Amino acid sequence: MRKPLRAKHLPLAGMVVGGLMFGFSATTTFATDNGTQMNSPFRVNFAGYLPQAAKTGLYISNNQGSINWSLSGTNCSGTENTYVSNDKSSGDSFYIIDFSECTAPASNVRLSVGGNQSEPFDISSDPYGNLKYEFFDYFKDHEGSATFSNSVNNWANLSLNFQYVKDAGDNGAYPTNTAEASWALINMLETYPSINNYYSNNFSGAKTVYDQLKVLTEQFKHTMSNPRNLAIPKFHTNIQSWAPCSPHSSGTCISEPETKATYATARTLAAMARLHSNFDTSGEATAAYNLAKTALTNAENEAFTCNQQNKFGGEGGMYPDNDNTGLKRDPKTNDNNCVAHRDNTEDDQYAATVELYIAAEKLGQAADASQFRSQVMAHPRFNEASSYWWGAVAMEGNLSLLSNESSISIDLSTLKSNILVKADEIYSQQSQGYPGVTWDPNSTQWNNGDQDNVDNNVRWGSHRMALNDARIMMAAAEISKSQVNNVDAARFARGAVKVLDHVSGINAINIAMYTASGYSNIENSVTRTHDGANPGDSWAGKLVLGPNNWTNANDGDMPTFGSQPGLKMFALTGTGWASREISIDANASLVPVAYFATEVAPALFNLDPIGEPVDPISNTPAPPSGFVATATATSISLSWADNSGSNNDTEQGFNVYLNTVNSKPATATTTLTTNSTGTTLTGLNPTTTYSVWVEAFNAIGISAAASTSVVTLDTPALANIITNGDFANGTNGWDCTLSGGSATCAVESGVYHVNISNGSNTAWHIQPRQGPFSLNGNSNYTFAFDARAASNRNSEIKVERSVSPWEDFSITGSGQSLTTTMQRFVYNFPMNSAVSNARIVMNIGGSNSDVFIDNIWLVEGNDDPCSGVVGCSGSSSSSSSSS
Repeated sequence: MRKPLRAKHLPLAGMVVGGLMFGFSATTTFATDNGTQMNSPFRVNFAGYLPQAAKTGLYISNNQGSINWSLSGTNCSGTENTYVSNDKSSGDSFYIIDFSECTAPASNVRLSVGGNQSEPFDISSDPYGNLKYEFFDYFKDHEGSATFSNSVNNWANLSLNFQYVKDAGDNGAYPTNTAEASWALINMLETYPSINNYYSNNFSGAKTVYDQLKVLTEQFKHTMSNPRNLAIPKFHTNIQSWAPCSPHSSGTCISEPETKATYATARTLAAMARLHSNFDTSGEATAAYNLAKTALTNAENEAFTCNQQNKFGGEGGMYPDNDNTGLKRDPKTNDNNCVAHRDNTEDDQYAATVELYIAAEKLGQAADASQFRSQVMAHPRFNEASSYWWGAVAMEGNLSLLSNESSISIDLSTLKSNILVKADEIYSQQSQGYPGVTWDPNSTQWNNGDQDNVDNNVRWGSHRMALNDARIMMAAAEISKSQVNNVDAARFARGAVKVLDHVSGINAINIAMYTASGYSNIENSVTRTHDGANPGDSWAGKLVLGPNNWTNANDGDMPTFGSQPGLKMFALTGTGWASREISIDANASLVPVAYFATEVAPALFNLDPIGEPVDPISNTPAPPSGFVATATATSISLSWADNSGSNNDTEQGFNVYLNTVNSKPATATTTLTTNSTGTTLTGLNPTTTYSVWVEAFNAIGISAAASTSVVTLDTPALANIITNGDFANGTNGWDCTLSGGSATCAVESGVYHVNISNGSNTAWHIQPRQGPFSLNGNSNYTFAFDARAASNRNSEIKVERSVSPWEDFSITGSGQSLTTTMQRFVYNFPMNSAVSNARIVMNIGGSNSDVFIDNIWLVEGNDDPCSGVVGCSGSSSSSSSSS
């Protein structure tokens, strides 16, 4: 049973808070994002609170002893005397008002003290609504493609074209940071597999997590494509006077290879190999695994290379091997990036080895698994529990071990104990002031003789740092649940969710630190970010990196260096990049915590509910019965009868397990809230036998599990929308259109060959095509094909509107980089509105290099009938079907 909280439900006495007086009332309209919102005495989560979450609000005031508070629109009121004086990180003095006992759902309530009221908020099971999907859709919104050339210092002659997710406000592709963002989403998917279709099923146009990760990580197929044996750390899209790429003055810029980026390549590709094995093909998995092994081998055996700024070049700066010495704080100047430190690359090597070890186990590479296992267990970073970010990634490796515990043969008991200790430290820190300060504000860990008299603990990307610490508390909650330590499981879950309170309004700037255009319930939200892809900030769900006192970064919009405490070192005007820049690793840290808050945490809260339970619980819950599993090709729908509740055995949730062998895993595939009687497991493989289990749990223990086995169906036949996509009927259905130049089109050995004698100077002058045809609205489509060229060249093969403005429905960006080897190109795209004038075009002018194409598919849904395999004609209905 939960201990009583400080809040007491007493009649609210009229009072005057002396000293600090504020002119806000119930009818006050607050400013949105111009700094005046900081005049409010209240700090609350503008989105709202979950009923069983820890609910706090801050009231900025001088110390008056105990104060009375109430929650308008409810019968909740109480007294509070918890007071923080001159908070180190913000300089604020405030009461921490705990109204956690107010668990009844309510809308538009306000926290009141004396004559002052906060902005309205909800107590709801879904306070973030569609914003939680927008946080993930950020990645699709920021997709792009480019051809990168112009190597800094002319170290190589390269031209690399690929899709990517724009890293930050400057729109580059930065593998070191992309590795960080990729890991966050990969670990989320491996921890909670049912999340794969969570966004695509609930938000129009959103991709599955796996499909989004394929775009996010495509760059790692190219980082090693250079004459040196190490990986490229940054692909810049801009060269600026203040960010030169000697000797080039414009265009793109490719950094020189280095060791850190090579380890980043290895760990990302190894982790993706596991996902390819689960969601795609063994060929894709093996290719990623082998390239990951090559990257790790090269990183360990080539001479250690650490780049200084002059070898990075271009806009976007560098990723220092040593975060403590890479820059001087004020004025911002480059310093020695390569001062020896255990987080130079020791952490990167460890994380890469871990990811390859887990991949080897999952892909059945027994010899590799044995070797990597020994290396992991002998490594000094094994069992470490520490805060992490792109500059210190050892903990990411250890969290990967934890998420894959059922697939590996390593005892993680010491690691789990260390994670619980670390989570306790984080929880303790966030309980002392603003809930996003998860670090020790008095730490000296960042001191390096560079103006250490100015507090340096609110780091660059402070929101990312806090959300990563929330991930550690999430792991601790799951560990505690598995150990039947229900109080700590609920406590750590509440701590993780409190970090969302911080980025959603309980911060020193009094603003939700993400864009919320179209969400009127978020009264104060960021309306200006540093984002080159969306400078008008019309897209919701973009998290800014946040306040920091690491440096003013020559940012004229920032407060003068050292003039404010760290949490107030934030640009109140303009779009200064030092605090308002967006970044893929910021949103990648936010997405799992937001998912956890809504979909996982409620069941953990119920292990130690706030307030008296309706029924006393003294017995383990009765097991579910009537367990039924119904399969499709890629999902299993489960239903059962909830039998607990009649014998002081009310369940507080259900654990569901899934495995391809008849052995219940150690970790639940998904956890459901009380009174659940069914769920659907998605993202499964066709024609596969799965064993499933469901068990009820409460504070006393876990019921016996109900179990069954089911075989998923074969993949249903997919109808190809286009005619003669495998060219079995020669050139039937295809027009060899020429608007300039000269070429002929013929089918040779089942492959469509465009023989170009004069490519002209424009891509669409040589344009084989088919259409028009119709596409449905509110549907997702997959466009895929095999293609190669007589010599390396670019092509623009896409699905587009057949009349002006010729939109590229298939979102192929700048097209395809064709080589002399046949490749499979796959594009998933949404159609929000129906059209009757779509067509497929091959814009292949501008070059005299012949093009060869085969196995073209356009199907409804998110699956390539060839599963990404070159030379496959598809296992579904014939690609010669008519439209």
